[in-house]
Amino acid sequence: MSKNNDGELKEVIIYTDGGCIANPGPGGYGVVLLYGKHRREISGGYRLTTNNRMELMAAIEGLKLLKEPCRVKLYSDSRYVVDGISLGWRKDGKKTIGGGQNLRKQSILIYGISCWVNARNMMWNSYG
Repeated sequence: MSKNNDGELKEVIIYTDGGCIANPGPGGYGVVLLYGKHRREISGGYRLTTNNRMELMAAIEGLKLLKEPCRVKLYSDSRYVVDGISLGWRKDGKKTIGGGQNLRKQSILIYGISCWVNARNMMWNSYG
């Protein structure tokens, strides 16, 4: 486990955002990761997607940048993402938010984020 000079886990801040022009339609996401004086930015997009999917992809891609266990503060303006992770939506879709044809796919993405965080023994904070 990587710790700072005080013996605490390193703290990383991740800012995420995603959206699309029409829902569904072309869309993208952006991520800014900050650790001390270091900054990394990534972005991506799809020709046909949904707003919720892009918000989820931003969180996933931001977390994928981490190379070791650390304390994470993830900021998202998406209530869908924050509630989905904080309240523990499940892969089976029995406890989900939103609706529409992509509901199950998005539930699986949220479940994937939760598993990813838990497998790496990370401290998790999300802020809407």
